[in-house]
Amino acid sequence: MSEIKALTDRELYERCQQYGSQARIWKQRFCGLLPEVARRNLYHRKGFYSIYDFAAKVGGIGAETVNKILQIHKKLENKPELLNIFETGQQGWSKIQEVAYIATPETDKDLADKVNSLSKSALSAYVHEIREKSPPGGELENNQQIEQFHNMSFQVSDQVEKDLRILKYQLEKDRGHQLMFNEVIRELTLKTPQPQIILKVCPECAKKKGAEAKTRHMPAIVNKVIQAKYKNTCGFRGCNLPATSLHHTARYALNPSHDPDGIVPLCDKHERFVHSSLILNEEDSPEAWEVTGEPEKNAKYFIDQKVQTFRSPRVLAETSEISGDDV
Repeated sequence: MSEIKALTDRELYERCQQYGSQARIWKQRFCGLLPEVARRNLYHRKGFYSIYDFAAKVGGIGAETVNKILQIHKKLENKPELLNIFETGQQGWSKIQEVAYIATPETDKDLADKVNSLSKSALSAYVHEIREKSPPGGELENNQQIEQFHNMSFQVSDQVEKDLRILKYQLEKDRGHQLMFNEVIRELTLKTPQPQIILKVCPECAKKKGAEAKTRHMPAIVNKVIQAKYKNTCGFRGCNLPATSLHHTARYALNPSHDPDGIVPLCDKHERFVHSSLILNEEDSPEAWEVTGEPEKNAKYFIDQKVQTFRSPRVLAETSEISGDDV
């Protein structure tokens, strides 16, 4: 029997984690070297046709990624803290990209600290809030207008493709200009009736039941009240993503209660962000939440730090089932 076949499931999984983590680290470091390779024309002197040829054959990096890496590096030329993180591969380029276009020499160190301390999803949420609060004009406002797009790949039948093309043609005729399929699908979703949640439980009863609960298990009645209040979506202002966890704003470890008034459903990104301790007025309604640059080092802060220490770095898979959070 070979060595690999002799491994238990746990040993095999742990080895995959170890090798995968090491592969990511070395790829990050390789990406950090590419701008200097390009600046020196080292690829040409080593017999490669272009920097893209070099990146593909030596590091398995595609041309689109190379372009992004070179653009990010150019943005960081006068920002030494972020540049150091980038060039040494301490963090991946896609994470640094979250702040590269809003960073200034004055905010360089603060944003470098955020890149090192926050998960990518939490960092993305933080940057979004900074853009929302930015004054009119300038690069920050321009970047704010850029809509995020996500790659989705799925097959459709010939009939569905035909129907979409007919709908696209009809919409273009009505509006007098060409549309992307992204806009056509958006049109369809806007016309789709949203499910209505009918509350069949008493909020006061849910509040009492939540206060009486002595375990981390969320009473079903509390869950129903929260889902009805937030319509199964993230409670963070401006976010319409499905909620993936129920967040205790006072932290369950400090206040072991399931009071529905102190629980907010959050998507994965905003749940990570809220646990970064950068939210003021957190125990008020989400509309009153404010983002701060420096966390208040209170009891919640130290609990959040402990959560970050023990939390898996992998992003949780999206699920339609809402579960209680860990603190």
